[in-house]
Amino acid sequence: MNQMIIPHEEQAKLLSKKNEIPPIELRQHLSPDGQELWDTTNFEYYHFHAELKAYFQGLPSQLQSLSEEWRCYLEVKRKWFLALYELIRQSWQYLTPYHQDKNGNELTPGLLAAEILEAECRGSLLPAVAARVEIAPRFNYDLPAKIAKARHKGKRSIDQLNYECRKKWGEQYGDYSLYKVAATQVGILSWCRYAASQDKYAKNALKAYELAATDLQSTLHKHWNYRKRKQEIWENGNKKLS
Repeated sequence: MNQMIIPHEEQAKLLSKKNEIPPIELRQHLSPDGQELWDTTNFEYYHFHAELKAYFQGLPSQLQSLSEEWRCYLEVKRKWFLALYELIRQSWQYLTPYHQDKNGNELTPGLLAAEILEAECRGSLLPAVAARVEIAPRFNYDLPAKIAKARHKGKRSIDQLNYECRKKWGEQYGDYSLYKVAATQVGILSWCRYAASQDKYAKNALKAYELAATDLQSTLHKHWNYRKRKQEIWENGNKKLS
């Protein structure tokens, strides 16, 4: 992948959530299992932002000290995030419902992409804050095959399949709901698809994004071994294996 040219002000906005996710104030209120999940999430996003910042500065990867699984995952996630940003940027004139945040503050493509990343992070902490959550790794294991089948048949899109998978996690936990996270992304990506039908640059960006999203799912499937992982049940922030 060639170095993407992103204005410095947008680079800063893409990095704007690096000190806010995961929310530090949440950790003290969690159970030991929840704190362990928070620590893992913090590890991921700390190294993700370090890698993204190094990329913007033209520096070598900052992931050398990590395991192969983490290096591969975070490199692929960086490419996905930048593909998402480029898709939003090329579709921006069609995304007028998302030009402001919920408080009425003006957004840019970089800020909107950063907000999506923040929502992803909060969604990953759902088991630590919900009354009960069941996590079935088999859904994640089956997802790449579903994506490939859907793309081959020209039916449901990648983000809709993610939405379907995540909806199984529950719908009632405010900012931490994966259902809410997925619904927001589906809304944004639906507008991007409309933009792609009207604009060749948005169309090219959409193709690149879908490839990056497929690669991200395949990487998760390969390195985190969903097929062999046991189902988890979380109750009041405490993890149990079914």
